Amino acid sequence: MAAPGRLKRGRRVSACRVILLLAGLVLASPCLVRLTLAAEGDIRGAVRAVGLANSELGESVLDARLDFEAEAGHFIIGGTWRAYELSSELYNPGQVYPDPLGIRHRYMEFNTEDFSLRAGHFFTTFGRGLVLRSFEEMALEHDTALDGILGEYSAGPFELTGVAGGMSGRTVDTRNQSYNVYGMRAFTHVWDMVRLGTSALKRFDRKSKEGVPLPDSLSSFDDAVLGADAEAWVGPLTLSSEYVRREGDYNYLSEQSGEPGYGTYVGAAYAGSWLSVLAEYKNYYRFENALINPPTCVKEHVYVLMNRVTHLVHLNDERGYMLEGVISLPEDMTITAGASEARMRNHDLLHWEMFSQIDYIRSDLLSASMGLSWSREYDRDKYTQHITGAMDSDISMADQVVEVTFEIQGTEEPSGDKFTDLLASISYYPRYDMTVVGMAEFTTRADVSRDTWVFVDLRLSIGENYEVSLGGGTERGGKKCAGGICFDELEFTGLRARFLAYF
Repeated sequence: MAAPGRLKRGRRVSACRVILLLAGLVLASPCLVRLTLAAEGDIRGAVRAVGLANSELGESVLDARLDFEAEAGHFIIGGTWRAYELSSELYNPGQVYPDPLGIRHRYMEFNTEDFSLRAGHFFTTFGRGLVLRSFEEMALEHDTALDGILGEYSAGPFELTGVAGGMSGRTVDTRNQSYNVYGMRAFTHVWDMVRLGTSALKRFDRKSKEGVPLPDSLSSFDDAVLGADAEAWVGPLTLSSEYVRREGDYNYLSEQSGEPGYGTYVGAAYAGSWLSVLAEYKNYYRFENALINPPTCVKEHVYVLMNRVTHLVHLNDERGYMLEGVISLPEDMTITAGASEARMRNHDLLHWEMFSQIDYIRSDLLSASMGLSWSREYDRDKYTQHITGAMDSDISMADQVVEVTFEIQGTEEPSGDKFTDLLASISYYPRYDMTVVGMAEFTTRADVSRDTWVFVDLRLSIGENYEVSLGGGTERGGKKCAGGICFDELEFTGLRARFLAYF
């Protein structure tokens, strides 16, 4: 698990101040709504806030965020304001490194029917993410927004996108890395059943260390990537592919920094009346970069314990596949089964998994699911094995609903050590606007300071635009993954308050 990081500066935040600041946001949100109604044009946005009071460490955190957009005619102005205040710079559960208070994103955009131009922060994807993908995953504290200019133009079946921008991020407490790119993407539709695209990008990266100057040979590199992608639809069959080649410096610490890299992806999907099949193939070599996020060809699970052992793609040396089939049976039952595998170029195995799931829906009163996964992660001919089972059920009783989930996972490590993890959760909806959630987790692992965690959360919906929650107890934390990005969440003991409002 990643260790807590440090901010450039920290401010003492008591638990009382956290509660007062959250209450202030609650009271301020109706004012924002009234301003929205009074303003010309359209103003929209959201306020999100989380307050943590860690009783075990005696520390607290306020994490507040305001996203907004104001639109008038062809113009849009928007931004994100973020307040991340810590009681101590040594306790940083979100592992956020920028200044704790200030504007995180800001942009201005001009739009017409065929043309748009955006200055400031933007997110964009070229192809399937092999050439460029800048995006934000708030739950995982992943943000690769580019700051610069994004232009898009369409003329009939042709579309053209141009980008020029950069971003910077802190890799460890004293190191920073900046990324700058400029390039173009063009694609067109042919006969409404084929899409062809091509992308070209120039990239510059540079590392710096606070207080210590680094020579260019150790701190900077640049390269160029050129890619082509295609997608075709033939009845219920969809075919897609992309190939990207990288030329130039790649790794300034490698003796073979000039060796080219590449990324290849091929996918096929069939969607019939009772059968659906997905097949994916990947081949990545010397390809890693902070501004790409290519397909993982690995199953993304909805269950917590399965998700904690998700395979992370080795973009510098990995090839593999994923197969998945879904059969729809009478009486609202579906069966899903599949497998995935990843190897290095020298054929050494990195990962394999077999998985299945059965979903059953019995009218609006009862639904149930059961899943199973068997996976192995390899490291130098040794492997860690996980066998995971999960089941959940939704039961409706008049206007009340109960959701029950139970997960069990057995782990065998290369040393021969074996342990079991158990997780159970119950969600009770006594009213349409109220939810009570309880979660308990237990482990037989010997090298942990705690073997049981219990957390209870009460959530209330106020009208259509507000939601508040208050919870307390202990949470194990662990790996959280989505779309090939993972975050190690720290263990937590104490109280957590949340607030969400849309306007």
